Amino acid sequence: MLRSYLTIAIRNLWKHKLFSVIHIAGLGLAMAFCFLQLIQVQTSFEKDSFHPYPDRTFRIITDVTAKDDKIYSLASSPMPLSEKLGTGQSIIEQSVRIVRNFNGSLNNGIKSLNVDGMYVDPGYFEIFGFKLEKGKPCIEPRTVVLTKEMAERFFGKADPVGKTLTSPDRGIFTVSGVFASIKPFTTHLKSDMVISMASFRELNPNVAEDNWQDYNTYTFVLLTKGGNQAALDAALDKIAGQNNRQVVFKDLKKHAYRSQYLKDIPLDSQGLLNNPYVEPWWKIGVSLLVPFIVILLAGFNYVNLTLTRSLSRGREVGVRKVAGARRGQLIFQFITETIVIAFGALSVGYLGLLFFQSYVHVGWLNYQVQQTGVLWLMFVVFTILTGVLAGILPARILASYEPAQVIKGKLGPAALGRVSFRKSLIVVQFAVALIFMTFTGISNSQFDYMATDNENFNRKGILNIPVTPGHVEVLAAEISKVAGVEKVGRASATLNEGSGKAKISNIGPKGQQMTPQDTYIYAADGRFIDNMRLKFVAGENLPETLEDTSGRFVVINERAARVLGFDNPKESIGQMIRLNEQNVHVSGVVRNFCFMRY
Repeated sequence: MLRSYLTIAIRNLWKHKLFSVIHIAGLGLAMAFCFLQLIQVQTSFEKDSFHPYPDRTFRIITDVTAKDDKIYSLASSPMPLSEKLGTGQSIIEQSVRIVRNFNGSLNNGIKSLNVDGMYVDPGYFEIFGFKLEKGKPCIEPRTVVLTKEMAERFFGKADPVGKTLTSPDRGIFTVSGVFASIKPFTTHLKSDMVISMASFRELNPNVAEDNWQDYNTYTFVLLTKGGNQAALDAALDKIAGQNNRQVVFKDLKKHAYRSQYLKDIPLDSQGLLNNPYVEPWWKIGVSLLVPFIVILLAGFNYVNLTLTRSLSRGREVGVRKVAGARRGQLIFQFITETIVIAFGALSVGYLGLLFFQSYVHVGWLNYQVQQTGVLWLMFVVFTILTGVLAGILPARILASYEPAQVIKGKLGPAALGRVSFRKSLIVVQFAVALIFMTFTGISNSQFDYMATDNENFNRKGILNIPVTPGHVEVLAAEISKVAGVEKVGRASATLNEGSGKAKISNIGPKGQQMTPQDTYIYAADGRFIDNMRLKFVAGENLPETLEDTSGRFVVINERAARVLGFDNPKESIGQMIRLNEQNVHVSGVVRNFCFMRY
C-alpha cells in the first residue's frame, strides 16, 4: 500500500513539474536556515561533553543574600574558596581557580591583536583535559598558552613556543604552549589564551587573594573516586557558615555555596549571573522560534498553492471516491505526496547548508557537531514533521470533496463567512511575512548603524598603526612628515571592544566618594580626539603638553557626566573625579558616540 502511495505521489509531482519545483525550492530554502539553527541548538547541548571526568567535576555556585533579603545566584565565587577546599577536604582531589579579567591588545613585534584571556591554576590542564599541540602548560609567571587559532593569527605557520607577546600596560609574556583544536567540540571556557595564575598575583597586586566578598573567580573541584556531591555540599555549607560568622559583610547579609555538575553548566536553567558563554533555556527557545516562523511561511505557501490547484485535484478526488477510495486513504495519499516534496526539499536544504558553511564565516556560528547521527536523525524527523504539518490541511480539505460536488462544479474550499479559507490563509501569510521582514530589516539596520552608518565619530581617512611601547614620539614625528598626513594621534586601542575598563566616581564637596561605576577607558592624546572628530558640548580638549601634568586631565562623554551626578555637562568642567586610584580633572565633555555593541 505504501509503495503504491509513493508511486502515485511521484507520478503526480512529475506530471506537474512547475508546481513541484516551486514547492521543493520554497521549502528547501526555508529548511536550509532551519538546519543551521538545529546545528546551533545541538552544539549547545553538546557543549563541554568532552572533559575526562564529567561525573567528578563540579563548579561552585555562590548564593548571595542582599540587605533586602533578595538572593542572587552567581556562577562565580570568592578567590580564597579554592584554597580552602583544597586543604583539609579528603573528598577533593584537586581544585582550580579561573579568573576572566585579562583582555586588551598584545603585540608580537609586527602586529597587534585584541585578545580575551583567563588566568588559570596548573590543575586546569588536568581537570578539563585540554590537550597541547606544542609546548607545555603555563605555570611560571608571565607564561601563556595560546589557542591554535590565535597562534596562527600571531605567528602563522612558525612555531610560537618560546616567542614573546607584549601588552602596552602589562609587559612581556612568553608563549609556553599551544592548545590542540577541540573541534567539533565547544566549551563555555572560551578564550584566546590562558595565563598562569602566578602572573595574576604579579599583575594584580591590589587584588587581595583572601577577600571573601570579591566574587570574580570561578572555582572548579575534582572529587576523589568514590566521593559524592552530598559530601561536597556539606563541606561547602561548613565553609559558608564560617564565612558568615567571621566575615564583616559591607553591602550583603550573607552568602552560601553549592555545587553544580560540569555537565549541567552548558544550559543555564537557573538564571545565574557572571555566567559567560552559557546560554539560558529561553535563548534556545528564541533560536527555534525564528526558523519556526520561516518554515511556517513556507508551509503557508504550500497550502495556498495546493488549494489553487483544487479544481484539478477535486476531479481526481471525485474519480477516486467513485472507484471506492475512502477519505482516510485520500488524506494519507496527499500527505505522502507532501512528505515526498519535503524530502526533495531536504536535499535543497542540505545544499543550502553547505553554501552557508562555505561563504558565511561568523565566529558564533557552528557547522560541526559531535554526533552527526543524531543531527541527521533531527533533519529527517524535522522533514517528516514539515511534510505532515504542511500537508494535513490541504489533504483534509481536498479529501472532503464529494463526487456530486465535482459533477455540479461546486469545488470551492470551506469558507469563513464571506471570505474563502484560501484568501484567509493568504492574508495570514502576508501578515506574518510582513512582520518578520520588518523585524529583520530593523535588526539589520541597527547592525549597519553600529558598523558603518553612525557618523558620531570619524572613520574616514584613518590609518591605524599598532606599535610596541618605546620611541612612540619619534615614530609619530616621522609619520607627521609624510605627505598627506594631516595629524598623528595616539591611543591605547582603536574604538572597539579593545578598550580598557576602569572604575569612575565623583568626589563630593567634602571629599566623600560615590560608589564607583564601571566604565570603558582609552589612554589618548588630544590629536586622537581631533582625528575622531568627537564633538565637544562643554570644556576643551586635552592639553597639548607632554609633561606629567597632562595625565591628570580626562575627557568624558555626556553619559559619564550624568552618571557622575552632573545635570549639565558644563558643571563637570574643572571638577575633580576619581579614576581607579587616581584623582583627575575633567577637561571637557564630548557628545555621546557608539563604538561597540552591548
